Amino acid sequence: MLCYCDFMWKEMRNCRVGGAETMRLPFDCPMDHVLNTPSFFGDFHKNGTEGRTALGVGVREPNFLLNPRVPAAVRESVAKAALGKGLNDAQISQALAPHAAASIIEIDD
Repeated sequence: MLCYCDFMWKEMRNCRVGGAETMRLPFDCPMDHVLNTPSFFGDFHKNGTEGRTALGVGVREPNFLLNPRVPAAVRESVAKAALGKGLNDAQISQALAPHAAASIIEIDD
């Protein structure tokens, strides 16, 4: 997704934050430009345990599968799938159904 204006809570000039006036527009939007990322973390790690977020969904860091605490049974239960373009949610569910027992499903581009 391309951004045609920076997203900042302070003074901007020509859709760019101060100091970035020469930044080329449009640019690849960072996640926090299009999603309310603080809501992802809500009460995460509340009382030292993994909690639910304000969205009601558990969130993990992108490379969590590389963490040595991930059980080998999870790391080794990998299925690979390729999805066609333009599928609706029902078609995606149907295409992934054969891999329901896998802990991890890698989806090819």
